[in-house]
Amino acid sequence: MVRNQKRYIIVERLNSRFTKRAHADIEKMIAGAGGYERWMARHNKYQIKCGELDVTVDMNSHTCVA
Repeated sequence: MVRNQKRYIIVERLNSRFTKRAHADIEKMIAGAGGYERWMARHNKYQIKCGELDVTVDMNSHTCVA
């Protein structure tokens, strides 16, 4: 019970939705994806381009086709 109370207090003090560690990981991922371009198509499909590589991603079926 004490541990849960301590965690509740820590969560109340957060300024964002994520913890500091999660926020740092998200920032690393965003920085690593800087060279990619993304366009949304219909039905939850996306076209991703990085240099000469062009990939179609279907988020519903969790597939990608180059």
